[in-house]
Amino acid sequence: MSSIEQFLVSDTFLNKLARKIGQSAPAQPVGQQQNAQRRPLANCGGCSDPNHFFRACPKMADYLQRGLCVHDNSNHVCFPDSTLVTPQAAPGKNLTKRIDNWHSARAAPPPVVQTNILEAAPVQQFSFNTQYTPPTSQSFFQQNTSLQDEKELQILDTVTVAALKRKEEIQNHTRLQFGEYYRNFITKAGWLIDQGLISQRKQNKLFLAGFHIDICKQV
Repeated sequence: MSSIEQFLVSDTFLNKLARKIGQSAPAQPVGQQQNAQRRPLANCGGCSDPNHFFRACPKMADYLQRGLCVHDNSNHVCFPDSTLVTPQAAPGKNLTKRIDNWHSARAAPPPVVQTNILEAAPVQQFSFNTQYTPPTSQSFFQQNTSLQDEKELQILDTVTVAALKRKEEIQNHTRLQFGEYYRNFITKAGWLIDQGLISQRKQNKLFLAGFHIDICKQV
């Protein structure tokens, strides 16, 4: 609830409004005037109860005592994190509904109960071969050598692919840089030639001067 909404449901505003209506309304019997003064002109902004004002709301007092909401320095109702209770912060037709919805949205999910299920592993049947032939040293060496060669070949293939990809990226980047330099140079040099400020030969020298010195030596 914003500060304007809280002022509209405050006792001060409602009392002023009641006096204003009482001055313009025709005179009523004393009993009816007392009943009218005791009965609020609008529902309570805290719980929507029409039988009391917001300042005397027992539900709001209970929420404040339980710490579900607090008052800031301006006596506005706020959430526990000092955020003003407004319809934008939490939906609800009154303050207590918004506070309930705010706490419900931030409630921790219930813990997940995990059950430990023990499953018996199937019994494996082992068969023993009485004619066991141990591997020779030569076959063992050949097997390890072939595995090492395969790993080295895989590493070399990976490095080769990465190098070719990087080479292609550099070539594409160089072409883009050259194209951008050429377009900018031709635009400016063409204007200087049209104005008679430089010659075609001077344009060629200036064009080569824009390259790296190693490229100029090769040219």
